[in-house]
Parts: sequence; structure tokens; C-alpha cells
Amino acid sequence: MQAVMVRYISCFALLVACLYVVPTNAWQGNYETYLVRRERLKSYCVCWYWWWGCSHRRYYWETYYTYENRCRVGWDHNGNQDCIIPICNPNCANGGTCLNPNTCSCPSTSSGPSCQTLTCSYRQPCYPGDCKNGSICTCSPGF
Repeated sequence: MQAVMVRYISCFALLVACLYVVPTNAWQGNYETYLVRRERLKSYCVCWYWWWGCSHRRYYWETYYTYENRCRVGWDHNGNQDCIIPICNPNCANGGTCLNPNTCSCPSTSSGPSCQTLTCSYRQPCYPGDCKNGSICTCSPGF
């Protein structure tokens, strides 16, 4: 009797544990949930013989809807479903870093929306010479 009671209690505890386990949504960051229409092939028995089962089945396509997640436009993930990687198009050039979708952070050696324009700086000095308009180096004669 005691073994049966222990079995009932353990089954009840397992049932309660399964009911209270809440699935977590792994998607984080800049993601969106959208509705997807899908179809699956289903069947039903047309002719049933009790001693060996169904002898003829009919098939039909069932339409069902499900929700899926994806990163928003301009964002990507590296396989962990955490949409925190911005996408810059065109890519950031000359050592620029993509901060937000299509927004580059340029180092002091470049400028422009995609850091494509090189500028005069302490890393690219015009020596001996002069820097004009921030990006045009005019070298001294002989250099």
C-alpha cells in the first residue's frame, strides 16, 4: 500500500512540475513576431475492418497558422536569437563601426555616412605639406 501511495505522489508531483514549467522566449533585442500560414497533409480512415484496422485512407491538406520570430529589418543575430547586431549597408569602411542600422561611427581618419572619405589626421598627416578641406593633402614640392 505504501509503495502505491509513493507512486501516486511521485506521478502527481511530476504532473504539477510539467504544468508549471513555463516556456521562455529566447528571442531578445530587436525582434518581431509574425503570423505564418502553413499546410500539412492529414488523413482519415474511410473503410475500417475491425480485425486488421483501416483498409483505406483519404488524405487532405489542413491549413494552420503559427507565430514565428525574426530579427527586425536592419538587425541580425549570431545564432543565439539575440538580435543586437546592427547591419550597415554599405558596410562601414576604413575602420568604421556599425552602431545602429545604416549608422557608422567613423574613426578620426575618415568621415561620411559609411566612413568612405579619408580625412587628414594625426594618423595620416600631410607632412611636409598642408591639409585642405579636411581630406585633400597638398604636399610640399619634392614630396
